[in-house]
Amino acid sequence: MRKVGSTTDTADANGEYTNGNVANGISPTIINAEMMNTFQRELVNVVEGAGLELDPDDDSQVLKAIGGGRLLNIVTFTKSGTYTPTKGTKRVRVKVWGAGGGGQNAPVSVGASGGCAGGFSEGLFNISDNETISVTIGTGGSAVAAGVSSKGGNGGDTRFGSLISATGGSGGGATVPAGGIGSGGNILNITGGISQGGLYYGSDAFIGGAGGSAFSSTGGNGHFGSSGDDGGFPGSGGAGGNGNYSSGKGANGLVYLEEFS
Repeated sequence: MRKVGSTTDTADANGEYTNGNVANGISPTIINAEMMNTFQRELVNVVEGAGLELDPDDDSQVLKAIGGGRLLNIVTFTKSGTYTPTKGTKRVRVKVWGAGGGGQNAPVSVGASGGCAGGFSEGLFNISDNETISVTIGTGGSAVAAGVSSKGGNGGDTRFGSLISATGGSGGGATVPAGGIGSGGNILNITGGISQGGLYYGSDAFIGGAGGSAFSSTGGNGHFGSSGDDGGFPGSGGAGGNGNYSSGKGANGLVYLEEFS
């Protein structure tokens, strides 16, 4: 940034404006185009550097630009990809969900358990708007077809670069059922909900167990005489099947982020 004296020879000894003193032979500062353009370029750089587009009808853009913490954009990833920050982004608040496990299926006389939920993590991070970050979205664990006795598929892990992640939940019928684990969050880390085992319905018959619930969603419900429900999005586990009726699929993971100036 330049002082006034760099654009005119009528500034004072400090390079600043002067009213002058005619009696003492000191000329007042003469305002010229170069001086005014210098000031304007400084202000334009402040506005554009904050990621704002110049708007001739908005006289508050400098105030907006210097007010840090302004929400710039909201971005969601439902499939794997690459995150490129919006211009002017300085911080991101990131939420990640691991995928839910699929429900087990077993004969109606045995009872099948649901899949466990994926983990959840939330954090606030400083980033540069010229960097890119790899995003991996976990795939929900597979369901088990009608008439097939098998464990449900495990849910996949979700990652936002190396900053924050959440593992997927185990599929129904696992020896040690386990919800996914959130890690890396400096706000919140949550383990996904454990699923239910098969529920006795009567006459040696069972209803498939409900899937585990993830943070902000609900696991699928089991039924007697119909297929188990899929897990609620994002990250919840699918319900157990019921012999001749299939189990539910685990819900996929998710990355949700808010960009701030």
